[in-house]
Amino acid sequence: MSKQRVEISKNVLTECLGLRSGENLVVVADDMKRDLAESIYEAGKALAAGVHIDAVVQKPDVYIDDKLIMRQGELVE
Repeated sequence: MSKQRVEISKNVLTECLGLRSGENLVVVADDMKRDLAESIYEAGKALAAGVHIDAVVQKPDVYIDDKLIMRQGELVE
């Protein structure tokens, strides 16, 4: 992760979004934007904001009680 990208992210969070210390920030991203999301997450932490990051898995394998019910985003019959 680039320190420069984190610094740019800090600027975006404070100057464009008005994020301040003590406020909360939620970052949601898919695999394609993971690096950017991690930079924004680190920037939020550096600004002393409460930060939570979620990832969206586009084609997940899903198990319930050890039984595969979805493979790569498609229901298993």
